[in-house]
Amino acid sequence: AYGMRRNLQKKLTRHIVYMSYGTVSKHPAGSLTNVIDQSFLVTDVSVQLGAVLRATLMGLAYLAMMVLMSVKLALVTIVILALLWIVLGGASRQLRGLAAKATASQISLWRWTVEYLNAPRLLRVFNSTSFAGKLINKARIDVLIPERKSAAIEAAIKPAIEIVAIVGTGS
Repeated sequence: AYGMRRNLQKKLTRHIVYMSYGTVSKHPAGSLTNVIDQSFLVTDVSVQLGAVLRATLMGLAYLAMMVLMSVKLALVTIVILALLWIVLGGASRQLRGLAAKATASQISLWRWTVEYLNAPRLLRVFNSTSFAGKLINKARIDVLIPERKSAAIEAAIKPAIEIVAIVGTGS
């Protein structure tokens, strides 16, 4: 995963460095920098894919054992898992939307931070320091809002699954 991240950063940097001046000048330096920095998502995705693969194989093994032990119990479990799948699918879609908002907000934050903090003299000449500070702080808040909502959803998922597991075990 880290090797893929390193290679992606190299390719993105090379691509940006060799872009034409006209293309590069259309984008603020902060947004180009943040595009390269977002390569950490490759690491996260590969770790999650490994977890999904392990969980899938374990689930299939558990299902085979349940069918061997009790077909009725296996059917009840499949119905419960289908309901969980539907609920978690909705939560997953919502989390993806929030992640996209957080990423876009992060790019905006980097853009404003780099642009304004690289021009301190101009900010003072045009008496724009207050405006720049407010814009940067608003961009930071725009990053935190979807992150906070995502954390709340993720925090609710684990206890909900644990409750279903406990009820299922007790039945």
